[in-house]
Amino acid sequence: MKKILLVANGFLGDNLFISSAAEKLLAENICEQVDMVTGFPQVGELLINNPYVTQVFSTPEPTQNVSSAIQVFDLSEYDKVIHYPPFSFDIPPAAQAQLIAGVTNTSPSFTVYTSEITDAKMNAFVTEIRNKTDKKIIAWMSNWKQKAFRFTEQEYFFGQNDPQGLTGYGRENRNIEKIIEELSKEYYMIPVGVPQQFSQFDTVNGLEGFRTFSEEASLLKYCDYFIGTEGGLANLAAGVGCKTILTHEFVWQCYGPRGTVRPLKDGPQLGPVYYFPEGHMYLPLYKTDEEIITLIKGILYENGTSTVTRK
Repeated sequence: MKKILLVANGFLGDNLFISSAAEKLLAENICEQVDMVTGFPQVGELLINNPYVTQVFSTPEPTQNVSSAIQVFDLSEYDKVIHYPPFSFDIPPAAQAQLIAGVTNTSPSFTVYTSEITDAKMNAFVTEIRNKTDKKIIAWMSNWKQKAFRFTEQEYFFGQNDPQGLTGYGRENRNIEKIIEELSKEYYMIPVGVPQQFSQFDTVNGLEGFRTFSEEASLLKYCDYFIGTEGGLANLAAGVGCKTILTHEFVWQCYGPRGTVRPLKDGPQLGPVYYFPEGHMYLPLYKTDEEIITLIKGILYENGTSTVTRK
């Protein structure tokens, strides 16, 4: 039996992209078994639901550099071990993950698989809400503010980036509290993800008052939309079929024409807009908070069936 191990270096979303290679490898008869190793235990709990992955291993401590952390693993049973490099983002990362694995028939989309137990729990939670209100149920990214920047086009192309990397080119975070307050007047808003004092290197599993990553995935299946910015949670939402409405100043700052990480002339092919054919939107750049609120309300009113252009 030919076995392949996928070593998922990178952050939460990278793990989801890489998992898409498993189904393709089996479909093209490249191997008979696919295992994965992740640097994030909370993602490992979710990946075990993937029917195309036989075994999932997690490193003892959260890390994005899994290749270094698994030196103690016995890899001799595998015919091939694929250590994933950082994604280039000039093509959708799921497609790139599949190409790196040797897949011929690639796809930009991916599926996040959930468990029947967490699905039942979160379905009951959302059903109870729907029995009390006819408002749309919107999941919003609890640490959205960390990656939501407000800057003008002039500030982006000619401004000085914050040397501490704490804010965008305009050196100002969006007023997410105000955005959520205004949306809460018309929609039922549910925060998802860990609060700002945590990072994706933290796991809140077992802490009172916090849902596990697996529970968040199931919750998102039953919400009408996810609102936030590009990242692990947005990819989680899109992977379970939840529509997304995203700001993307952080992505543009990192990978746009003036990108601080890697400048890309037309920006990166990054975010659910590029992975799935419909139901996902990037909000335009260079808008005020008031304009963002109006745009989101308009999308929700129109059911979000079309993509909002970037500029």
